[in-house]
Amino acid sequence: MDKFLQAAIEEAKLGLAEGGIPIGSVLVIDGEIVGRGHNRRVQNTRECSAFRVNIG
Repeated sequence: MDKFLQAAIEEAKLGLAEGGIPIGSVLVIDGEIVGRGHNRRVQNTRECSAFRVNIG
């Protein structure tokens, strides 16, 4: 399996383990993962939530 897809799946599993919806993603630049995240709308119990990626 592609290493970037695998990293996104791992993020999705983290979200699911936290009681949320299993949605994960990674941001790749020049073949390097520079950001990653998963959906936290359910965990944060907000009506509206934006996806954030931490870079660095």
